[in-house]
Amino acid sequence: IQRSAPDLYKAWTSWEQLPRFIDDVEAVERNGSTLTWTVRGPGNQKFTWDAEIINEVPDRVIAWRTKGDSDVENAGSIAFRERPFQR
Repeated sequence: IQRSAPDLYKAWTSWEQLPRFIDDVEAVERNGSTLTWTVRGPGNQKFTWDAEIINEVPDRVIAWRTKGDSDVENAGSIAFRERPFQR
């Protein structure tokens, strides 16, 4: 990807914009450290869950995990690193 780590971090943390480039994600809303995700699953069924941001270092990393009792358990992270020629 020919973008800098800060540019990519900014794109990923524009939560409301994620449905524009992640298939099946209908909405992501941030309220403090909580993200409410709404996605389309099999049979076009909608699923909604809350996730908490457990680690966030601007321009470097974001990590999250499902919050509370949820039908959709998940956790993940994304790291942003500078590469030669802003790749």
